[in-house]
Amino acid sequence: MTPADYSDAMQLVTSHGDYRQDICNLLHRMSLHDDTAPTLAVRHSMNAISYLHLQQPSRSFQHHMLAVSALRNSLSDLSDSKARDQAIAASMLLSIYEAVSRKGTPKDWSVYFKGCLMIFESAQQWNAFYQGDGGTLLDWVLYYNVFYKLSLTHWLHRTSRQDIGAHRGTLLAQAATHPRRHTIQSTLGCSLELLGFLSEAIDLLRDRQDPMYLSEEHQDAIDSLQRRIEHIDQRLCSGMSNEVWHGPGSTKHYTLVACIFKMAVIIYLDRVVRGSPRSSPVSRDAAQEAFKALQDLAVCERPFPMFILSLQADEESDRLLMLRALQRAKKRRALSNLDITEQMMQRVWSQQDLHNDEGGDALAIINAIFSASQTPPCLA
Repeated sequence: MTPADYSDAMQLVTSHGDYRQDICNLLHRMSLHDDTAPTLAVRHSMNAISYLHLQQPSRSFQHHMLAVSALRNSLSDLSDSKARDQAIAASMLLSIYEAVSRKGTPKDWSVYFKGCLMIFESAQQWNAFYQGDGGTLLDWVLYYNVFYKLSLTHWLHRTSRQDIGAHRGTLLAQAATHPRRHTIQSTLGCSLELLGFLSEAIDLLRDRQDPMYLSEEHQDAIDSLQRRIEHIDQRLCSGMSNEVWHGPGSTKHYTLVACIFKMAVIIYLDRVVRGSPRSSPVSRDAAQEAFKALQDLAVCERPFPMFILSLQADEESDRLLMLRALQRAKKRRALSNLDITEQMMQRVWSQQDLHNDEGGDALAIINAIFSASQTPPCLA
């Protein structure tokens, strides 16, 4: 397989706008260390995704099985930090493989991600993950951890064990103290601090029949979190082009994607957690800013903000803007979960159109859409 084949396929694990290619470069290095089980697990996982991208499902599945076997063999001894990091990376790649594979019975991507978390939490020294390759790996896993939590929270078929696992805060707590938490990570599209705020918003979710829902204490917590999100300082990372204002890796690209992410988290907090109607000034103002950014950006590859923004797309022009942005994104990333994202957006609009101008209860709509899937949808 050529380096170009790898590069195109590995866009799946980051994005077309990841100018620095931190994760892709790290995975390449991990897959070429030697021929030990941890290295082979990463190498075959990358091959599995790459052959999916090349539309060779049989070869993809072959490498998938080899990756699973190598990963199992590597789990017997993770005392070496290099082997542990490779096992984490292989688990992440297998999780992504299951999230986008369309062949056969749908597999649960969250199973591999749960294994990834268990390996991560077995580390004795968390500080080792804050620098160099360890920091890059931590950022990537933190990003998926938030959306793992989101998926299982809204997927009503979850088991009690899954529920407990999704809300374990051991890893997510690192977002609050991460030395680079204010930086817009090139791999993620936003800052780790904003991801931490989204995690806090998920924790504030209450069933509408819960006596604590919109109690004074609950409302105060929501209002406090909203203020922190509104005043967040997302700083540009190093390595993007300062010469070109528009395009992948440019200042404008990073700034606008991070803005759309921020507005989506505000809408999620207001519509889903607080339970506000679609006419809420908070959500309307956030959506207006997000649509303006999307109009300027013309493309967005990030499933979560696009899905949440669909809650506020009541005008046909806004919906067309979103669909066109997704179509452009899918041309850049043919192998992705953007098809599922678009289907979920269409279901949001169908559900909201059945209600009056207020759009219905966003929590009930999202729960129903997530739960219609055989496995937890992945919006990472």
